[in-house]
Amino acid sequence: MGDNPGRNQDFTGGQGLPAGRIDFESMINNGTHQRRPDATPRALDQLQAPGPTGDAVKIGTDATNTVVITNKTLELSWKDTNFDNKLLFASAHGADKFNRIKINDLPPNVVVHTWIDKNGYFFWYDDGQKGPKAHHYLPDNALSLEANNAKIDLERERIKDNQQFAAENFGGFRNFDRNFVPSYDGTTNSTSYYWKMAGGSAEALAIQEHALRESVRNSDNPYFKIYLSDINAAQALKPLRDRAEQGLPYTVNNDYTRRKIDDALSLSKAAYEQTKGELGKTKQFPSLNVYLPLAPQRPYWDYNRFPNDYMGFWGGGFNQSYGRQLSLTSLRGLIMSNTLPRLHELPNNPN
Repeated sequence: MGDNPGRNQDFTGGQGLPAGRIDFESMINNGTHQRRPDATPRALDQLQAPGPTGDAVKIGTDATNTVVITNKTLELSWKDTNFDNKLLFASAHGADKFNRIKINDLPPNVVVHTWIDKNGYFFWYDDGQKGPKAHHYLPDNALSLEANNAKIDLERERIKDNQQFAAENFGGFRNFDRNFVPSYDGTTNSTSYYWKMAGGSAEALAIQEHALRESVRNSDNPYFKIYLSDINAAQALKPLRDRAEQGLPYTVNNDYTRRKIDDALSLSKAAYEQTKGELGKTKQFPSLNVYLPLAPQRPYWDYNRFPNDYMGFWGGGFNQSYGRQLSLTSLRGLIMSNTLPRLHELPNNPN
């Protein structure tokens, strides 16, 4: 399938495709448009829909945790000494009642940033001063945050934070292309990529796994699955790399490595099926050997208004998850036979 790069694929056996509707070759060569001000993610379309006027809900047991939620918005004051307690209580007992957070009384010189640690996603206040900052953990259900008239799309922030964290700790997430086809390279390129990521610390891998798993549970963005698949594959090779670097023997086919590879493969398959299903609504698919790049920053574009941008998001996820699925299937087979591809980064196994 996909012998001609750039040719639209019709998986439905229908009457064909609108001629020239999607030019996949140009999309790869020229890229797609950046986010337009008149196009918003589907998630934001939903959360910005106003609720009934005066639709307020109060939850709490006493003054330290009682909050009022109005029109799907949890409002908190920066001055409130019980800020974190109220945020935590609202998340635990009213998660179905809000998806926006609004912070009132924030000084005009303070900027809100997001990041991840071992406990998940959090935001912190940047007042321009050096020193440790408090971590305020974001509820899983929160999709936007507003402070000082700035509106933050938390879904996009979670994607960007994972990209930056991976770049700082593992060299970043890679696009798979024709060089990653197992029948061509013997799975060496994908294994080399995962092996490089495995050079990061076990703590950093665990932090990113925790954050991404949280997003996979709570978001329909397929790129979280693709990113978590890469992290799990790196974790699978981590104990092998650690022992290899110490000149110690290692057993490729072990319970931990098999389990992590199976997790990675399952996630890539889930992302592939999800993106395939979404693209099936339009009856257009990029060829499986086109390898559209990862495009997680694009929102869920409207297909009828911006078909190329819509395809950049879903087609990129489709191609990248498929490429990973092929490589991980091949790598799993090698692991089951207790071997790894010959890599220049991989010393001889003294076992």
